[in-house]
Parts: sequence; C-alpha cells; structure tokens
Amino acid sequence: MRRARRGVPAADAARRAAAACARLVDSPWYAPPRGLVTYVACDGEIDPDGVTRVALDAGIAVYVPATASGDFVLLGGPTDKSSVLPPDGDGVLFVVPGVAFDLRGTRLGRGGGWYDQALARYPRGVRVGFAYDFQVVTQLPEASWDVRMHAVVTDARLVGEATASLGQRRTTS
Repeated sequence: MRRARRGVPAADAARRAAAACARLVDSPWYAPPRGLVTYVACDGEIDPDGVTRVALDAGIAVYVPATASGDFVLLGGPTDKSSVLPPDGDGVLFVVPGVAFDLRGTRLGRGGGWYDQALARYPRGVRVGFAYDFQVVTQLPEASWDVRMHAVVTDARLVGEATASLGQRRTTS
C-alpha cells in the first residue's frame, strides 16, 4: 500500500488531494470545527493542505502532531504548553493519515501506535481518516488499543456507517 501511494504521479496526486479536501470541507462534520488537527504529508500520503488552508483562512486553530512531545501542537505557534491542543477535544476535527483503512473505520498506521495513543486522549473529537480511495479495504485486523475513525474521506467517496450520524452530531452539539 505504501508503495502504491508513493507511485501516484505528482499531478494526479495533486488532483486527488484537491478532490478529497473539497469533499471533506463540504461534508457535514466540517461545520466548521472549533479546531483542526491535520498533518504534513510524507511518504506518498494524500496531502491535506487544502483543508488546512481553509481552516487557517477562517481563523480556526490548526494543530499538527509533534511526536517528540507526544502531543498535537499549534501550527506555526511556539512549542510551549500554551500551544498544545486543549485536553477535551470537543468540536475538534482530527484529519488522520494511514497506510490503509477499512469500511468500519479501522486504521492501519505505520506500526508505532502513536496516533492511537494520542487519539485515545481526545474521545470527544471527530476522527476522519484521509486517504486515496485505493487505500480503503473491506476489513483490516484490529487490536484492542486501535482507535477507529468515525469516517474516511477519499478522493472518490465518503466511507463509514457513521457518516449520517456524524453530520447530525456536529450540527446539534
């Protein structure tokens, strides 16, 4: 899967990323969020930069993983305690990369468990996997510590049985 991701030609990757970003921003759970946790694409990951730019333009706080500290820190902010994502995560949209996702929202990461540990600390946040459509498979193995996504957004579709209820939850909370 990682090889397939890296094999997407640059122009195609940019087009697919733009489609996935537009799909996410137009979805009901981008309502807009109180905060956005995103990532800097690497190793052929689909690029969430379009979502990041929309949030920043709207004045929404944007956080990125800082694996050295084990936290999500404010993008472009200082690396002091005030720049860390607040502990409740209520109203925060987490855009999460992965090597693969399944139809239940199970995520296969790089194997270190960093995202699972970090996401477990924010149970009230909305977790959306972000990937190329070919990264979505029928079923993945799942460990007890894995944190499922509420939905998965790809360049071609929205995936997940929670898709409808997520939109209702975001607009009523």
